[in-house]
Amino acid sequence: MSPHSQIARGIRFPQASESDLEFVLDRVCESYWVWNLREDREYLSPRFWKLLGQPTPNDSAGNPGQWRQFLPADEQRLVSDGLKAHVESAGEIPFRMDLRFQHASGQSVWLRCEAWVIAWDENGKPLRVVGTHRDITDDKVQQVLAEEISELRARYIEHSSEQAKFFQYLLDKILLLTDSEYGFIGQILEGETGKYLKTYSLTDISWDEETKRFFDENAPKGLVFKNLDTLFGAVIRSGRPLLANDPGSHPAAAGIPPGHPPLRSFMGIPIYYSGRFIAMAGVANRPAGYNDQLYQQLDPYFQVVGEVIHAKLIQDQLDAQVRLILHNDRLASIGQLAAGVGHEINNPLSIISGQLYVLDLHLKEQRINDPELQKGFEKIERSVSRIATIVGGLKTFSRSDEENISHFSLQSLVEETLAMLRDIFAKEGVALELQGQPIGGQIAGHRNRVQQVLVNLLMNAKDATESKSDRQVAVETFRSSALLGFTVRDNGCGIPEEQQEKIFEPFFTTKGMGNKGTGIGLAIVSNILKDHQARIKVRSEVDVGTEFRVEFPQVMIGSEFHRNSEPEADESESLRGLSILVVDDEEDIRQILQRILTAQKAQVALAANGFEALDLLRRHSFDVVLSDIKMPGLNGFQLFEEVKQLPASPVFMLITGGVEMTHDQQVLIHQHRLKVIPKPFNLEQVLTTLRGYRRGERIEPGTRR
Repeated sequence: MSPHSQIARGIRFPQASESDLEFVLDRVCESYWVWNLREDREYLSPRFWKLLGQPTPNDSAGNPGQWRQFLPADEQRLVSDGLKAHVESAGEIPFRMDLRFQHASGQSVWLRCEAWVIAWDENGKPLRVVGTHRDITDDKVQQVLAEEISELRARYIEHSSEQAKFFQYLLDKILLLTDSEYGFIGQILEGETGKYLKTYSLTDISWDEETKRFFDENAPKGLVFKNLDTLFGAVIRSGRPLLANDPGSHPAAAGIPPGHPPLRSFMGIPIYYSGRFIAMAGVANRPAGYNDQLYQQLDPYFQVVGEVIHAKLIQDQLDAQVRLILHNDRLASIGQLAAGVGHEINNPLSIISGQLYVLDLHLKEQRINDPELQKGFEKIERSVSRIATIVGGLKTFSRSDEENISHFSLQSLVEETLAMLRDIFAKEGVALELQGQPIGGQIAGHRNRVQQVLVNLLMNAKDATESKSDRQVAVETFRSSALLGFTVRDNGCGIPEEQQEKIFEPFFTTKGMGNKGTGIGLAIVSNILKDHQARIKVRSEVDVGTEFRVEFPQVMIGSEFHRNSEPEADESESLRGLSILVVDDEEDIRQILQRILTAQKAQVALAANGFEALDLLRRHSFDVVLSDIKMPGLNGFQLFEEVKQLPASPVFMLITGGVEMTHDQQVLIHQHRLKVIPKPFNLEQVLTTLRGYRRGERIEPGTRR
């Protein structure tokens, strides 16, 4: 029991005068009141009126209940019912309530109100009631905030996957706690020109059909405000709270549009987490205006709001990473599928391209020169090449070679990647060009991971040009004494100088987290390049464009280090004198190769599988073996292992329709300098290679997969 209660309950003598009673209570109570039931008069101490910021009435002993006008209507009823029960029970039913009074300033003042019957007549009927008031505003605010903080955390857990619903709840709660009419809450982001605001939630204050339509279409995805010459912009610039009870005269005020609801007062609240400015809230039109006391009272709540928003940002980043992983997994699955069926796709493509070659030979033999027919052939050839490029490109995302390091042509990788993406870019209005002269040389590493670097840089470049009408992305390869590399240039928005050192940090993005940006694309690029002892440099100018320069150490593989292209050959030269064994389980491919090679005067034998080929090789001598890799029974690699044991071992060339090769198979190719011909094969290149062999030139190895 409080000291006030003990004093009041101790005054239980009916003969005590009101002046005596008031003297005692005035000395020991913060505020008090006395209700004379017999005369139905009530006295309120001057301190009560002071607590409410009201002037003391001339006649403070007036009609009972005059103080109740400063209570909300629902609490007035509760007080009336509580006092009635207390009096009718002759004080047996206690009266104690925490009541929210309205201060003259418009703020709320919480008073703990208690009352006791202290005098009765000879029949036990109450004659006098005394009551006390104690200001518990600070305690009540802390209690309410503790409850709201607990609810805030619970709501975040409940609606963690429903961002719009959670932030609408949060905004409604902020408006309630600040007794404000409307407001917003949003994230602070870094853009090309500095900080800006993107709303999580804001009050619908649309004032006509046009603003209502704009709100409905754009508010759910977040409105972006980059003009900081405003009241909330002053908060974003300074990172400090702003309280304006006369907004129109504030130096940062920029006015409001015609029709906008009145702005009578404003409070801008920066929201921090671990010293980092991550969000802000803005509220308007509190009847009593805004003051430092209110801001300080709400500070613990907004600290927790900062924790919750930070947790939400981390969750968004993790979700984005999961989506990226799932996306890459899907691409990997597509790549594995492409690797699995690539052989089945490329075989028909080889048949189509081979038949075209045969038809072309036939037309030349018949001296038929039809330009329209020739155009049709060229269109078919381009379509075949396009399909082969797409299938080869999809295989890039297969992870089967994660542990396998190979030597490969950077020029070929760049050309393949651009061929795969050029149509995608074109459909979005982006011109994707390969500039400069082709380079030779090879690098060592994981081919598909290096291609991932190029794809990521190209996709970033495409996104960076969204605001441009003439969208351009260019790639150029280069070679120096010890380096090979490429540059990716765009004419996009550029990267501010102060951000250029941060772009390779995990979860840093200039695109807006959870939108297009995951913040890990360039971090992945950086890590892949570190694994390959490669370097990446960036040059950028805002509104002009960006250039990324990637440098790899080049490796030397025999004489190929000094060669940029296949040796030229006289294509009119025949293959007379060469004996060639063609091994393939596709009959059409065997017949096409036989038709073309015999037309070049070569002696050709055919085998439908590895076992037939091995039988022929044991009985006959051949100069060259052209063998498919994927065949039932004895595959191409197994056939090669058997052929190595023969006394006279022919030149062995592998034909692949897109089969993924193991690390051991790749090592075998390099050790024995095997030529690998991809399907659908370029028959002119096959013939050029065979002509070179006939002239005594060594067939260089290939690892095209």
